[in-house]
Amino acid sequence: MEGGGVASSGEASAAATSSAAAHTAGEGAAPIHSNHHHTDDQAHSQQAFVYHREQDSPQPKSRPISLSDLQEARKHYLMPTQPTASDLEHYFTGPRDMSRHTKWPTFLRMDGSILPRLILPLIFIAGWSTAITCIHIIVHPLTVSNILLTVLGFVVGLALSFRSTTAYERYADGRKYWASIIQTSRNMARTIWVHVKERPGEEGKQDVLGKVTAMNLLLAFSVALKHSLRFEPAIAYKDLVGLVGHLDTFAKEAHDPEFLNPPRKSFWKSAGMYLGVTFAESNPRKLIKRAKKPLGHLPLEILNHLSAYIEHCEKEELLKSALHQGQLINSVASLNEALTGSERVRDTPLPEAYSIAISQISWIYILVLPFQLVSLMNWIAIPGSIGKTFPAPFLLSSNA
Repeated sequence: MEGGGVASSGEASAAATSSAAAHTAGEGAAPIHSNHHHTDDQAHSQQAFVYHREQDSPQPKSRPISLSDLQEARKHYLMPTQPTASDLEHYFTGPRDMSRHTKWPTFLRMDGSILPRLILPLIFIAGWSTAITCIHIIVHPLTVSNILLTVLGFVVGLALSFRSTTAYERYADGRKYWASIIQTSRNMARTIWVHVKERPGEEGKQDVLGKVTAMNLLLAFSVALKHSLRFEPAIAYKDLVGLVGHLDTFAKEAHDPEFLNPPRKSFWKSAGMYLGVTFAESNPRKLIKRAKKPLGHLPLEILNHLSAYIEHCEKEELLKSALHQGQLINSVASLNEALTGSERVRDTPLPEAYSIAISQISWIYILVLPFQLVSLMNWIAIPGSIGKTFPAPFLLSSNA
């Protein structure tokens, strides 16, 4: 699902310029600040920006009316925040940049690898296996029947197979919904650009601006959905603010600079996240919980604006056929369906009871394994037990 998000956000900068130009007729002040710093988006390696209102000027300032004016104005509309994450942190935690190519063999790649999360389990299993082996050889023999491991191994295999299958189904569903958004957006854009008439005179200029605005709203929907699925409630992201900054939305009114300028993580917290320590992991919904104003639902608000545009075209008789109006309405419904499906995939993980049971069964199998190996392998049972831990953390990790 992320692949579609990256592809959509890559076009955002090109479309952002026409978005503001499409609303030159709108009234209201554009927020301006001139301080400049440099930043990265904390979670996703994007440059984040803080959206500010200017309080010292009682007169609203006009919006830019040309591309050169727009480029100059954007330097003042957006104020970058301080960096909150290192390149190393982005390398392990952020989504992979699908536009980059690596020649490293797959088994040597670290981006997306669970190797950092294996370090602590490997150390624990090494200590556990060493203790069992020492007690068996020096103090008293410790052995268990092979039947116990056979039964546990069969159950663990079924559990991990179920976990892996469920994880891939969730990935496939997310990719399907994102592909549906791409297809529907293309069909809707083609219908609007080709089949919406342009009236002569000054009204024709407004019609063209309306078309461009609709194009930008379609792009903004994909970008806004990407941020919404990542629990990012603000609008002042580099790939989003130029598309929806002129709209009156709940997210715009509720914007807080703290959304994009969180406190820097301590070394121990960052290390704990790398190593998979659950106590160090941050709640992805914390920004939403800390919001001081209603955040609304930006993707749905964008769909409302698209529906209003379709209603405007029907009222002004700009659509050449009622068939095209029906196609546009159905396209909005399809986008809403994909939005709901994407949120279902995000908000419906594997039931907690299954996750707990699979984790407990896997750990029981790993802890009992040295008792079976020690009678046959003696000191070699230590590395033998460590090797058996790889399948369980791999399938139970966040990459599963």
